[in-house]
Amino acid sequence: MCEINKNIAKKEGWLIDSEGDVGIKIMMSSQTRRRISIGKGVIGVQMGTDLLIGCYISPNVDLDFFESRLDDLQELVKDCVGDIVIAGDLNAKSAEWGSPVENRRGTLLSEWVARNRMVVHNQGIRPTFMRGNSHSYIDVTISNGKAAKKIQRWQVMEIETLSDHQYISFEIEDKHNQRSQIRDEAVTGWRVKRLNTQSMALAIQKEITQSDTDPKRYTEALTRACNVLLPKKKQGRRREVYWWSESIAELRRKCLKKKRQMVRKNRRQGTSDQEKKQAHELYKQARKKLKLEIGRAKEKAWKEPAPPFTKCSGKKGNRPQTISPAEKVYMVQSGGRAPALHNRGADPSRAKDEKRESTRS
Repeated sequence: MCEINKNIAKKEGWLIDSEGDVGIKIMMSSQTRRRISIGKGVIGVQMGTDLLIGCYISPNVDLDFFESRLDDLQELVKDCVGDIVIAGDLNAKSAEWGSPVENRRGTLLSEWVARNRMVVHNQGIRPTFMRGNSHSYIDVTISNGKAAKKIQRWQVMEIETLSDHQYISFEIEDKHNQRSQIRDEAVTGWRVKRLNTQSMALAIQKEITQSDTDPKRYTEALTRACNVLLPKKKQGRRREVYWWSESIAELRRKCLKKKRQMVRKNRRQGTSDQEKKQAHELYKQARKKLKLEIGRAKEKAWKEPAPPFTKCSGKKGNRPQTISPAEKVYMVQSGGRAPALHNRGADPSRAKDEKRESTRS
């Protein structure tokens, strides 16, 4: 992601470049990785033999700086033997990724892509940057030929970002990646902790006779029994942010609707400038209303008192730990979970003294 919120990126453990202009977040904590930073605007992450690169090049820098960044990318990818994926806001325009106009940056980047035998995945159907009635195609996704075979469902997403840039999503499918297969299997099936072996045995006996020898019959019988006797596992989902509400969700849907109407009017031939301007104003109002509501919700969440909380260690003689005002704020953000004792600045010797005093009394 380019032009990231630096505070959030640092807090959530993003890998960012030296200036905080571009960042990458790896969702799989178990994935081994190596951070590669080559200065301002470029960050790389090596995972095994594969390389993921994020880039941001400001529109205000000169061509010499732009070419030096392409040279840096060249050094980064030249020795990579695995998949290479490059994504970023390079502020370069070219017909190769859908732009109706081409600038010198676009020409240089197109030549760099061809020289390195890489592939551009942009389809040019939707712009990646929209501000009022103007739009452009400046966010580019590039990969080498090896990775290009695995990249599927590339798209510019039609969701409200509260930014002029649009989200881009794509999937990297690797049929030989056993890690992905194991992960998919782990989130499907049944909650076996609630298994009653006697009930399961009876259910299978009803389905299968002693003369049955077909493994497929056994699998089908076991599946039917599990469907009847065991609750299904729930698919994992991201936890909602602490300030989210149904009213904000509704405002977001309305904002997205106004945005789509504005985009359609801008594309439609015969639409007057007045209609385009009106659609843009309606979208701006909807987006402003959404931002204000989010701000109010955040402020309200910070002011609300934390739920009552006590924590006992389970040992005799230990009193419940008291929660300070600062920790209450932490708990509001973390859904009621209190920080660990060793993170709360507790003094072990003081805790022992308090224990002695409580014993005497």
